[in-house]
Amino acid sequence: MIPSITNVRNWTPAVLHDRALAVDGLTCVLGGARDEYATTASTLWQSWVGRAAEAAEDHLDREHRHFRAIAEELIAVSDQLRRADTALTFAVLSARNAIANAERNGFTVDDSGITAGPDTGAPETAIEHAEAIRAAIQTVGELDDHYARALTEIVTNLLEIIPKGAVLSPGEAAHDWASLTDGTLDADEIGRLLSNLTAAGLDGNALAALAAGNEISMLPAGSIRYLEEFYRQGGTDGFLALQHALEQDGSPRAVAAGQALASGILTLSNENVVDADGQRGGWDRLPADVRDLVRLNPQTPPPATLSEFLDSRSPFERERLEGTAGAAAVAHAAMLNDPGDDYAQRVGLQNDFWRYVAAADGVPGTQLATELVRAAATQVELVAADPPERTVVSDAAYRFPGDVGESLLDVATRNNEANARILTDDFDGDGTPDSRRDTVLDPLFAHEWHDEGASLGRLTSWMTDDALAAHATGDTGSPDFDRRDRADRAALGLATYLSDPDHYERFMDMHGPDSSNLGEVNPELLHAASRGLVGYIPHLAGIDTDSSEWGTRALESSDAGDKRFVHAQRVFSLMATGQDANTTFMGGALAFQESYDHVFVRSLVEPDKWGMISPDTAAAGNSAHIQALIDTGIYGAALEQSRDQENIANFVAERRNQAYDVGYTMMRNAVASFLPANFTVGMGRTCSILLSGTSSRFPRHRRRTTRSR
Repeated sequence: MIPSITNVRNWTPAVLHDRALAVDGLTCVLGGARDEYATTASTLWQSWVGRAAEAAEDHLDREHRHFRAIAEELIAVSDQLRRADTALTFAVLSARNAIANAERNGFTVDDSGITAGPDTGAPETAIEHAEAIRAAIQTVGELDDHYARALTEIVTNLLEIIPKGAVLSPGEAAHDWASLTDGTLDADEIGRLLSNLTAAGLDGNALAALAAGNEISMLPAGSIRYLEEFYRQGGTDGFLALQHALEQDGSPRAVAAGQALASGILTLSNENVVDADGQRGGWDRLPADVRDLVRLNPQTPPPATLSEFLDSRSPFERERLEGTAGAAAVAHAAMLNDPGDDYAQRVGLQNDFWRYVAAADGVPGTQLATELVRAAATQVELVAADPPERTVVSDAAYRFPGDVGESLLDVATRNNEANARILTDDFDGDGTPDSRRDTVLDPLFAHEWHDEGASLGRLTSWMTDDALAAHATGDTGSPDFDRRDRADRAALGLATYLSDPDHYERFMDMHGPDSSNLGEVNPELLHAASRGLVGYIPHLAGIDTDSSEWGTRALESSDAGDKRFVHAQRVFSLMATGQDANTTFMGGALAFQESYDHVFVRSLVEPDKWGMISPDTAAAGNSAHIQALIDTGIYGAALEQSRDQENIANFVAERRNQAYDVGYTMMRNAVASFLPANFTVGMGRTCSILLSGTSSRFPRHRRRTTRSR
């Protein structure tokens, strides 16, 4: 194809050189993967013998030949791109010189040729220039066509030898499941499983976007329906059986397949995941027995008939029971005889299932995440109940795992939309309170967690980070106001929950009068809450911000006319009960306070835009207010723990020293010229940078059940 004059003027042949370098990089990546593959296999074969090892070796040999053939074609692509770069660079330069020669002689050159020339110019001169330009441009076009054909031929060969991508459909899913559960699990079947689940899965960038609340529509056609049918075929029992088989295999590919198997559940559950067919993930896409397992409740009566019992099992489990004469009837009779034992076993199954999912990457859908948090609350509430209150669950049969609920929370709290709905008591997301928050959060906050509240803490730790990220993550580079407002609402919801009088009293004495507080029983939970709220210290103090959710004194609205900020004082006092929480939260508060001081001092020495010295009394008042909340908060925590004046003084001194150490570090690293308009954002960013370094700065007090006054 002959290019136009404009094409030649704008031609950038150097792009071909850049493309050649990119292909070289891809070839290197491919070579590195091949070498790693071979090294892993040679290490494995030192202790692996037999027919399976021989089959795997044959498979590796085929893969090696594929690697080599693909690499050769990529090298050919790179060589052709470099030849095209060299040839076209000179051809384009020649054409541009011909155009420039004509223009230097007074001729006008555009896409239609030479359109004007000097009055004294001879006609034959114009013809000579036109012919020179035409010949040069024709050479460019011929070279371009030549190298395009050569590259097309190489790429066609490359496409023929590259293994074809997975064809995703419900029928393919059923076929895959049948091959995986036929009693054998060889390397090729594992490879096929990994390939298909990877094709229907999300990469790291997509997961990050999903975590930020964005919709993902990059999945290939058929992905959602493939995943839906694949997990329906196995259900919970089949999922666990396949995970155990992959663990037994132990090869690197089996480990990767197990991760992909777990991640696929989260992909399928997420309402913001859409494939090329327009099929969307969601709660209803999950297998019925997975949903039933999430909503497991001891109040639900067991299936009364054998038919109902079999209908409640997964296809995988039902096939197993019906495969042995009388097995289904025996299992159903055992359930009816001791429903408590069956319930306890189902809870164990529930925790095993979500423990596998928690070990994989992914973001659950909003409804699944909300349901998992409610399920965790149900389980820990039953653990805390006296035996007579456990309804159908007999005390002897109540064999919950020690970390009951933690795996559910590990998965659920990855979805910040669900976290926000729970903290704001808006479980269905319609913007109106549901009056369910306390029912869910009370048993979760009161439970003494094996991980000290770390799993639950992710429900409360994200708001400051999300509010900061929202200032730079809009599609056009402008703030993402929806994301920021969601974080603001959630932070206000958490502060409201913690500062409620009944909750505050319970969190200060978790096991009754004069007993351990929240910071001693679940220090990681409180530390997470401090990270979530540290960016909202000005909001707690009633300082004007740009938040439409908080406004001024939003937390104190229930105390009309009360200027003491009693709710904010309770939040500050709770934070002081945990060493790590105090270090993060009070250190951040002091950094805000000292920054307001800095603004006030600058106003005393630097003229304003009118050349006048105008003391910023508002900044001085803000500083004093935050300092008062710090002092009353720490003293309130000390008073809750002891009536001994020496103990109170020692506690206050320790907590203040921790806070001042971090507060000073924050100020030292903060940008010195904060303006009041971006003050909260700037200091919040400084706080978030330092949060990761505060968790182990000071030793933690030993947990105690009761305390001495």
